[in-house]
Amino acid sequence: MRMRNRHLNPENYGAGLVLDARYINQSDDTAVSTWLDKSGNSRDATQGSATNQPTFQSQEVGGCGVVRFDGSDDFLEITTGMDLLKNVAGATCISVRKLNATGADRCIFIATVSGSTNSRFFIGQGGSGGNNYITLVRRLDADSSSFANDSTPKTNTNFVIQSGSVNYAGGGAGAIIAFQNGSSATSASLSSTGNTSNTNSTAIRIGRNAANLQAFNGDISLVAVFGSLLSGAVRKRLEHAAAYSFKISCN
Repeated sequence: MRMRNRHLNPENYGAGLVLDARYINQSDDTAVSTWLDKSGNSRDATQGSATNQPTFQSQEVGGCGVVRFDGSDDFLEITTGMDLLKNVAGATCISVRKLNATGADRCIFIATVSGSTNSRFFIGQGGSGGNNYITLVRRLDADSSSFANDSTPKTNTNFVIQSGSVNYAGGGAGAIIAFQNGSSATSASLSSTGNTSNTNSTAIRIGRNAANLQAFNGDISLVAVFGSLLSGAVRKRLEHAAAYSFKISCN
């Protein structure tokens, strides 16, 4: 399975955002001011302030590099293509990351609406003690949040493939699912059904939310976001391709 999928790329399946550390051409332990979007949609993740820039670390996972966030003030922001999750019936995010510290919510990817904290789509760590992997969403801008997470806290010594999916249009049982290394956690439903609001996101960030909270402390190698609900088969193929590239075990 992995051999057949190793050359698959998220952009081949219509990804709206692809940040892949394998394509960062920098020296080890240098600041990352721009992480180029490989999806073709020019949603580059940038950080103009030197004090808020994460660093590039080479050959950290499967011989590949990572972007390292300090858990304090590092983050990258996307300021173009804010319609990434506008008026969509579903969404999927696939990431490769290692968390180095727990104890609070930790944000890998977040798109927000209606201010700084309302999450249209969030993937990261959360739940009890901040140790569980979590997918949290809102369908409409003013909705309360709904989330799925693993009920068993995770250790954070290894790189994992963390994915999340949401069926906004379906909304019922199993509409939101969190995955780790190909295995699903408990699922959750949404309070309403239909596409997301016909509004742009107000902020899209990697490593921290728009209220400067939920700082990620660890390494991120891949973030691929789709403005659609991928089928289980396609999601698994992409997870296995990432597993092959970064030498991670995936179910």
